[in-house]
Amino acid sequence: MEEWSDSEIIKDFKVKLFLDTNILVFLVDHKFKALTYSINFLNELKFIELLSSRFVVFEFMGVRKKEHYCRLVIDQQGKSSSNIKVNYSSLIKNISSFKDHIGGDQEFEKLIKKVKVEVENELELITKDFNIEYSNNLLHDDLLAPTFDVCLSTKISKEDSLVLLTALFPSETITEEKISILTKDSGFVSGYDEKVVHPILENYDLVSPNVESIEGLKIESGININLSQDLSEKQIKDFWEKKVLEKILLNNEHLFLGKTFVPSSLPDSIICFKLKPKVELKGNVFVTIISKNLLFIYTSKHPIDAFWNNGNILKNTFVSDNPENIAFKLQVERDGKWGNISSEMTKKLRNDGNLVFLHPDN
Repeated sequence: MEEWSDSEIIKDFKVKLFLDTNILVFLVDHKFKALTYSINFLNELKFIELLSSRFVVFEFMGVRKKEHYCRLVIDQQGKSSSNIKVNYSSLIKNISSFKDHIGGDQEFEKLIKKVKVEVENELELITKDFNIEYSNNLLHDDLLAPTFDVCLSTKISKEDSLVLLTALFPSETITEEKISILTKDSGFVSGYDEKVVHPILENYDLVSPNVESIEGLKIESGININLSQDLSEKQIKDFWEKKVLEKILLNNEHLFLGKTFVPSSLPDSIICFKLKPKVELKGNVFVTIISKNLLFIYTSKHPIDAFWNNGNILKNTFVSDNPENIAFKLQVERDGKWGNISSEMTKKLRNDGNLVFLHPDN
């Protein structure tokens, strides 16, 4: 982010991404390089909130307990060598009881302390290294009825039904209206039929989320990406920049004014954008500009008291059926006086393709 960028990104311009259990497992195992790089890159962007829930973490804890126990037992018994490939996933699916199937009581008591340390270290990785927040997402009583309803009325499993509801309903007083769920669970993705799920959630005043597989992420331009495959860093960055901008626009369509362009004959201190058709533009408002590459977000520090259209100052509310060229100046306070922002800032703010919004608090 640019040094002069707003120090805090207000919640309206942040995109919320909820991570399913399997995604957390892949991250701590560094299973897919493209996925791990994506999460680290999204943290750098600052426009993303990476979320999960206590229920997902409970599931994660159970999965990792079995996986680490299996590995330790096999390693200890000398069955894991360079010449033997162990399918841990198949092995774990067939384990219903630790002590009955692997090693017995004595082996379990010997190894479980090591398992506990491993899992606790991974829980710390989730919050500290990957910056994923789950502690504020509670298992509360109001989750029960909608979870039952989704599970009994759709093809979604009982576990995935609760994952879905914890993403949408993190506490008794908070619901999420604009959130995406990221998973690699093909059953979850195929079972999530929005036409079926939407009316169920609507009965509880909940909004249907996007449920997206890391094997088929896409954006409106038609670009698809599979994070379980090997991808270049450039491919990943380019995709996520477009994906996050697309989400910001979708979530703030009511605030979006247009995109900047570089004027051919106006002074360097002037910023221009192409106003969308049928969008009302009033004076004395704050605007927020977001970089097309997500390198900055900047909110005017003084209301824009004057906009121009083709050389004419707009004195009243302006609206047009066609795209219109709009110009304005940004000012900043120095030593008690208002003046133009620096030329370096203006140059970057007025680059082609940046997004101009009304600030939500207008």
